Amino acid sequence: MESSSPTHTSAQAGGEAPPRAHRFGIQNGLIYWGVVVLMASLLLWLGVELARRIEWFLPYSGGAGLCLVAGGYFLEIRKAHKARNGNSAPPQQS
Repeated sequence: MESSSPTHTSAQAGGEAPPRAHRFGIQNGLIYWGVVVLMASLLLWLGVELARRIEWFLPYSGGAGLCLVAGGYFLEIRKAHKARNGNSAPPQQS
C-alpha cells in the first residue's frame, strides 16, 4: 500500500530503507582540538591587534564612562528629591 503523502518515502527494492547520510561534524578528536586551539589563537591575536590600535582611546572612553555614571547618579538624586518633596506636600485646594 503506497501513500500519496509527499513526505512519505517509498522503500527501495528488497524492502530496505535507504542508508542515512553521514551526519555533519568532526569525528576525530585530534582534528577537533586542533581547530579549537587554532581559533583561540587567532581570536587572541586579533584582540591584541585591536587593543594596540585603540590603546590611545581607552582613557577617553573610561572618562566618558565615569561621566555617564556620575550624570546618572545625579539625575537619580534629583528624581528622588522631587519624589520626596512631591509626596509630602499637602494637596492644594482650588
